[in-house]
Order: sequence, then structure tokens, then C-alpha cells
Amino acid sequence: MAVLVHITSIENEAAIKRAGIKPGYRNVVFFMPHMKDCFISHQWARELKRFGIKNFAAVDFKIPDDEEIWFGKYHLQHEKMELNKAISLFMNAEDKLGYEFFIDRKIEPREIIKIRKIPKPMGWRYQPHAHGKKPCPCPRCLQAGGYKTKKLKVSQ
Repeated sequence: MAVLVHITSIENEAAIKRAGIKPGYRNVVFFMPHMKDCFISHQWARELKRFGIKNFAAVDFKIPDDEEIWFGKYHLQHEKMELNKAISLFMNAEDKLGYEFFIDRKIEPREIIKIRKIPKPMGWRYQPHAHGKKPCPCPRCLQAGGYKTKKLKVSQ
């Protein structure tokens, strides 16, 4: 069984210890395989910061290798497959940025190994390889009150 990591707010620690990880956004639990390269394992933390999370926790857990999960790049069609197959595809990918793993069930407290604080968010912002590119100025992409959004709207 592979160790998986779910990124959340440290404020959820007590609730997670008591009741596990409940499905949230889109009624799923997002996670990544735990890797030595924290940039890859925690790549979504910086994106979550845009939604108001200030202090982060990484929840390490295990689920059976043959469990059905969803896997794919964040902006492309996802496929339902066994966890071990998804991890194999992910590990063999040339560019690991932007991949998502999620499961449409609760992670039980007995499946959780540990919860640890992440010192600061790392990863990409907006999308992988966005550094040096202007963000999309459309109303769907711009977050109200976000950094330099007024300037981006004017330059359209």
C-alpha cells in the first residue's frame, strides 16, 4: 500500500483525527502519492492558499492498492482506475505537475497514518508552468480581490 497525502487547513486536524477526511469540494477527497520530492507531493498547497487557507497540514493515509480512484491532469478528462495503476502512470509521467488523484468516499480515521504541519505552501500557482505568463483576465479566471486583478482587467 502506497502512502498518500491530502493537504488541508491545520484547523481541521482535530476533526480529521476524530472522523477522518470527509469529501469536500466536488464531493471528493483530493490527494497525491507521498514522494521524496515535496514539491510534487504538495504541489496543490499554493493553489489552496488562494482560497483562504493560511496554515497547512499534510494528512498521510493509506488505502488498498486495488481501490478505484479518479486520476488525470487537472484540466483534462479523468479516468477511474485502480490506485496502483494510477500511481504507476503518474510515476512514469515525464512532467508530474498538474496531476490530480481523488476518491469519491470518506477516508476513515483508521486509514490515517499521521497529520503533520507544512511550514509554508509550495507548488505552482494558477497552473503548472505559469511563471512568466500573464493570468487569464476573463471573469471566470480572475478571483475577486486577488493580487493585481484590477490591473489585469484594465489591460484587456
